Parts: sequence; C-alpha cells; structure tokens
Amino acid sequence: MITPLKAFMNWFDALSSDIKKNLAHIFRVCTVDDVTLMVVSPESSLAGFRVFLLKEDFVLRRIARLYIVRSVFDMIINHSDLILKASGITGSMSSFENLIDFSSAKWSQTCSSWKTLRSMYLSDTYMNLWAGSVISKQMEDL
Repeated sequence: MITPLKAFMNWFDALSSDIKKNLAHIFRVCTVDDVTLMVVSPESSLAGFRVFLLKEDFVLRRIARLYIVRSVFDMIINHSDLILKASGITGSMSSFENLIDFSSAKWSQTCSSWKTLRSMYLSDTYMNLWAGSVISKQMEDL
C-alpha cells in the first residue's frame, strides 16, 4: 500500500521546479503567522515546505500536516482563478500572478494531475483508512 504522504511526495516531486517552488510559496503565504516569512523567496518557501511536511514528529502531528497540505492545495488549485483576482492578499506581492501563470499548459496539467491524486491516494476514504491504520499501529506499540 502506498501511503498518502508517499503518493503526495511522488506527485509533488514530479512537478516542474517553478510550479513546486511557487505552490510551496503560496502555501507558506496562506499558512504562516509570521508575516516576515511571506516575503522570502519561493526557493526558501520550498525548503520550508519540505521541512514542514517531512520532519520527524509524533504520528498525529505528521498526519495532521498532510491533511493541512491537502486542504490548502485543494483551495489553491480549485480556486486559482479567484486567487488570481485577489490582489494584495500576499502583502508585498500585488497578486499570485507573479508566481504561477494560471493560464499555462503546465498549470492545467498540474491541476489535472492533482485531481487524479486527490481522487485516489488523497481521497477522504483513503486518508482516513491510512490515518486509522497508522494511529492503531502506534497504539499497539505503546
């Protein structure tokens, strides 16, 4: 069984470098409380995103982080047309247009592949089965 985290990382790592950096940056802008982190480079956001998602931690926290990523990526991908219109949302940037060309073929392919991943390995059913299995195993080890 491929885990949802492994499936997500396989999908994410297969994206073009610019899409990865910019998705990670938009994720950071949407989730950090420290506004000074909103103005760091997309490269720095990518490194921070990987740390956020992959760092060793308690099982519940690791599962919760994947649920957070899934939710924010759903919002970004499913509402990219609206996000594009939301100028000023990122503080110093006038809009997300500077990050991702939402009309590009690459972005369209990213959205399509996300929807496939989301309906399979990141579906509510799959994620809940995986989370329950991981939590149960953790409890057995106590």
